[in-house]
Amino acid sequence: MHTIRTRLLTGFLLIALLPTIGIGMASSLISYRDGQRQVLERLESVASLRELELENWLADLHNELMFTSNEEYTSERATVVLDLAYEQKHYTFYNEAVRHNLTRTVEQSARFEEILLLDHQGMVALSTNPATEGQIYDYQHYFRAGLRHPTAQLSFRPPHDAMVAIPIAGPDRTTLGVMAGRTQSQTLHAILTTQTGIGKTGKIYLVNSDYQLLDESTLTHNTPVSVYRSHGIERVLEQQTDGGGVYHDHRGTLVVGVYRWLPSLRSGLIIEQDLSEAYQALYTTLTINTGVTLLAILLALGLAFFITRSIATPLAHLAYTTKQIAAGDLQQVAHVERKDEIGVLAQSFNHMTKQLRDLISGLERRVEQRTQALYEANQALQQRALQLETSAQVSQEIISTLDIDQLLTRVVMLIRTSFGYHDVRLYLLDPATQQLILRAYSTPAPLIDDMPDTNDHELYATLSVSLRTGDHIIGHLFIINNTPDPFSDDERLVIQSLGDQIVTAIENARLYERDRQLAVVEERNRLARDLHDSVTQSLYSLGLLAEGWRRQIRTGHGEHTDEYLRRIGEITLQALKEMRLLIHELRPPDLAQQGFLGALRQRLESVESRAGITTQLIVDHLIELPPPVETGLYRIAQEALNNTLKHAQATSVTIHMSYEQDDVLFEICDDGKGFDSDAIEHSGGMGLRNMHERAQQIHAALTIHSQAGAGTRVSVYVPSS
Repeated sequence: MHTIRTRLLTGFLLIALLPTIGIGMASSLISYRDGQRQVLERLESVASLRELELENWLADLHNELMFTSNEEYTSERATVVLDLAYEQKHYTFYNEAVRHNLTRTVEQSARFEEILLLDHQGMVALSTNPATEGQIYDYQHYFRAGLRHPTAQLSFRPPHDAMVAIPIAGPDRTTLGVMAGRTQSQTLHAILTTQTGIGKTGKIYLVNSDYQLLDESTLTHNTPVSVYRSHGIERVLEQQTDGGGVYHDHRGTLVVGVYRWLPSLRSGLIIEQDLSEAYQALYTTLTINTGVTLLAILLALGLAFFITRSIATPLAHLAYTTKQIAAGDLQQVAHVERKDEIGVLAQSFNHMTKQLRDLISGLERRVEQRTQALYEANQALQQRALQLETSAQVSQEIISTLDIDQLLTRVVMLIRTSFGYHDVRLYLLDPATQQLILRAYSTPAPLIDDMPDTNDHELYATLSVSLRTGDHIIGHLFIINNTPDPFSDDERLVIQSLGDQIVTAIENARLYERDRQLAVVEERNRLARDLHDSVTQSLYSLGLLAEGWRRQIRTGHGEHTDEYLRRIGEITLQALKEMRLLIHELRPPDLAQQGFLGALRQRLESVESRAGITTQLIVDHLIELPPPVETGLYRIAQEALNNTLKHAQATSVTIHMSYEQDDVLFEICDDGKGFDSDAIEHSGGMGLRNMHERAQQIHAALTIHSQAGAGTRVSVYVPSS
């Protein structure tokens, strides 16, 4: 029901909740986006710093190698060595002098562990490590690119060293070869293993065009070379561009990552941090925002309930008072201690109620005076109505019950005969005295009155099973065996199960008795309603007609006396019909005993025939129907006959049952005044809905044909299946 309280509460909640929820969602969205941006900016700054460190490291290596090549005698002697190598000449003493000079440079350097001179064909002409002289490195990138400009190359395979190279030119600026320096990975390891700015789960690694990684694990543990793929790796290698975002790394873990393309190393620099750690502060902020939003919603709810209650509660009290007054309690007073419009309304309502009480009191006195003259005329009808009501109340008390004593006796006898026990007794607890009462037993007398302490007497095994319903004991099942052997566990379980079934039977009997009492009350109320809706209304109409007749006679206008007498006769006859119908309903036929046709015949003879209606029951063939179908057809016929008796003013009724093709046709026809069948079926009145529902239950088709002044025909088609 859409009350003022509901509308007020809904309005207040919408006004309070919509802005709160909107602001909370907007704040959370902004916080989420700002958090994402801050995480990416932090990783971008770390990437920029690591890129700068790598570039500085490579620049230092190139500068030191360049300084070595420009040292006194080194440049000239290196040119001579490369010229001789170009001419395929080799002077050992000269090469030893150059190697000695380069070895001293390596020993003094903190960066290089080997310096090589490669001729224009990529062969090592001279090296501080003589073992590498004569090897060919023309396939290495640092040699091919080093002929043109300073370059660097990282090794993604153990021992993960780095090579830097610069071109060596002759006096005519013709490139004679390359000077290359080999350095260890300590500096690179320090750059890639620094965790500053990337948290505990962060990682920094380089990846080459072969999708091979160079990170802390490969540098420290010399792990086998593998191919790794992820969104960040593919983007930086395939597009050679910078970027970042949220994606799954090569382990399948969701991370926030940024990537940079390093042209000098022909590799990608990737920095990643697990999403759970990177967004931890963001999640904390979102949790706080959500908590604040929920708190605001709760406060808004509380305020809305308080304001709604302060407005709606007085109105509800006033509405309850008006409802009580409308129900007939005119002594009710509206108690609203307020000085606003509601208080004024309550005072006005109390004043109106007082005037209404005075008016009704005056009307009651006048009605009492006018009804006194009709008392004698209505005495006989009232006596008859009282007899019918008393008969209905008595009939409601006559209902079937479960014979619990007979049931318990059969149970104990069954236990005794089935298990061969000596005796079985059932005791129930008397609720009044709290004493156990013997309700059923399998032997006519007690087994043992006394058992002296002597070995001459026979010993018995006994078993007592408590009968429980919930936590309450309602009795005991006592079993005596004619052997001293104790009962087995299986026997005890079976007896306990039987005891539970006995408890169920007792509870069913009690529930049946309670249902019987409820059914009696329901039937009494139904008959009371029928009496009120039929006979009482007829008596009331008789009273009004009698009063009108008395006024006509008193004023000397008696020309309408015949009309009044005719109406009184019609109403009396209709009341008599309805009382016969009620009496028939008090004694409904038993279809199982009388049969379907016998029940129909009894109904026509006991109700319609006594009401002066000509009846016919026509059956073309002996038709056998299932009991549920017979019951459904009888209820439909009963409803149709009731409508004819109450509304049709018919003089004849015919029930016809026949075969039509393979279906059973069941028809109830009358010659009454008829009605507009379309309008009545649309409104669902006159019990038509009940007839349609019963027809559907037996899978039959029901049609109603009626016209004003042409009677009514109710047809039911029952399929042969």
